[in-house]
Amino acid sequence: MKQSGYLALAALGLLLGGVASLAQQAPQKETVPVLKKETSLVLVDVVLTDKSGKPVRGLKREDFEIKEEGKKQAIEVFASSGESESRAAPPPLPPNVYTNRPEYHPPREPLTIVLLDSLNTPRADQMRMREEIVHYLSNSVKTKQWTALLGLSSQLYVLQDFTTDRRLLIAAAKKFAPQQSTAEGIRQQTTSRETRDEIEVLMQEVQNGMPGGMETVWLMERFLDDVTNVADKDRAGRTLAALHTLANAVVGYPGRKNLIWVSAAFPVYFAPTYRKGSDTSNTRLAGSMLGQSVEDKVRDTFRLLNDARVAIYPVDPRGLINPTEPESFAEFASRQAQQVQQNAPQDTPRNPINYLRISQGTLNELAEGTGGQAFFNRNDIQQAVALAVTDGSSYYTLGYYPDNKNWDGRYRNIELKLARKGAQLRYRKGYFATRVTFHDAQADATSPSVTPDLEAALSDPFPATGIVFRAKLAPPAPASAAQVRVEFWLDKDSFPVQGWSEGARQINMDYVVAAYSAEGKMAASAAKRVAWSLKPNDYAQVLQRGLLLPVTVELPPGEYTMRLLLRDRQSGQMGRVDLPLTVPAPPPAASP
Repeated sequence: MKQSGYLALAALGLLLGGVASLAQQAPQKETVPVLKKETSLVLVDVVLTDKSGKPVRGLKREDFEIKEEGKKQAIEVFASSGESESRAAPPPLPPNVYTNRPEYHPPREPLTIVLLDSLNTPRADQMRMREEIVHYLSNSVKTKQWTALLGLSSQLYVLQDFTTDRRLLIAAAKKFAPQQSTAEGIRQQTTSRETRDEIEVLMQEVQNGMPGGMETVWLMERFLDDVTNVADKDRAGRTLAALHTLANAVVGYPGRKNLIWVSAAFPVYFAPTYRKGSDTSNTRLAGSMLGQSVEDKVRDTFRLLNDARVAIYPVDPRGLINPTEPESFAEFASRQAQQVQQNAPQDTPRNPINYLRISQGTLNELAEGTGGQAFFNRNDIQQAVALAVTDGSSYYTLGYYPDNKNWDGRYRNIELKLARKGAQLRYRKGYFATRVTFHDAQADATSPSVTPDLEAALSDPFPATGIVFRAKLAPPAPASAAQVRVEFWLDKDSFPVQGWSEGARQINMDYVVAAYSAEGKMAASAAKRVAWSLKPNDYAQVLQRGLLLPVTVELPPGEYTMRLLLRDRQSGQMGRVDLPLTVPAPPPAASP
């Protein structure tokens, strides 16, 4: 419920009054420049190369011209390879104070993430994927490139966290175990030669006058399409969830990041519908995926990745498989509509050529939409990876405040021009002009349990940096069951975007503490929520003094990994801090 009057002031006083202890220990002056999230600054990272593919350096602000929807924009921010985002060494943290602020943790930019995708790649092609990545890492000269090696199966997992040590990366790549995902296996079965032969036999029976034969064919086609669509829907949801996790993990780090995604496909879900007794098929493309259309879900992914400044480089590990240009999803939909009267079975979602065109088209859109580049139909994975890494080591950053202040959610095209001729530019071609959707701070204002969505955020392989905060955790005294107190500290530069409602500022956040055993099981957890509607003066006090959010969890003696999660319920932004904790056992009782 909303707090007002004396109760709201009393609660505010309690949380602000307890701030002093942690505030005095925290640095009083931030040395890190923090970009205000409410300024609607649009950042565009530009990779610039000459005709031979070498980086073009030494350009100035006046060498560029940037337009949005055809209208020239004033360039307010200009930097080369992240030079303006370099950060001074932060002051040391006081004892028992932890933070997820990127400046306190390696890696440093530029960041490269290599994702080995076994969820969307046939097992036979994963063997080559592993060999090529090992060969690239063994011959890489980028000794100072911070690189993480991840895997994607039913969920995202870490093979090797960010490091500049190539030996660690090579060892991790060699441990990558090819595996066949269940969903990919279903697609292979429904598109197998045996399945096609069965349908062909039925079609022969229909031609020979088998009663009800065409109805049987349609039922079989419908069943196979439905099974394939369910499997593709599952893969698409897991894949997008992995991209969301990656974006949340690196959004707090400055500069451009490269995601080298070694994958055979990105499953686009579309659902054919059938008219019983008709000799025509009415195909409804784009369908629904996880409650949203494909376009909406991919749009959300674009937005997250662009906010985190992640450029995607899809690399198909299968080599030369299709000499033609990949077909986009829109092109496939148009062609499918033209053929719908032909009742052509080759246009079902199971058709390998259609699936290849659709998935590669979607991967192309992801690459172009984030400023990356897709690599298909080539036999040199290692060269594709090397080109992607080179892009991340030399680029320009341009920033502008759009003249169009109407944030209506529509896509806006970005066009860059360069005074110099002959250079090639690669950058994201636009963005969705969407403000954060704010929810009523009254909703679910009671203290929550650790809900499945919060538990999923706690189990992500990387801590999140969408909200940066400090936390104080005092070592517990020896006891049979210790009360572990955690104090979340959110200073004025770290507040997520907050909405206005009825002239009041909304603060609506969950904060969670979870303790995991050495076996990875959650041993204990506690969650709280602050849901306030504050008048401007009260909100000004919060910004000036910061916000202290305490929570306590009871733990028996043992070794734990503590995960501290802060989530803004209005924007979905998250921050997480992971730290070790030892709860000592009480000393044995003295003998009488």
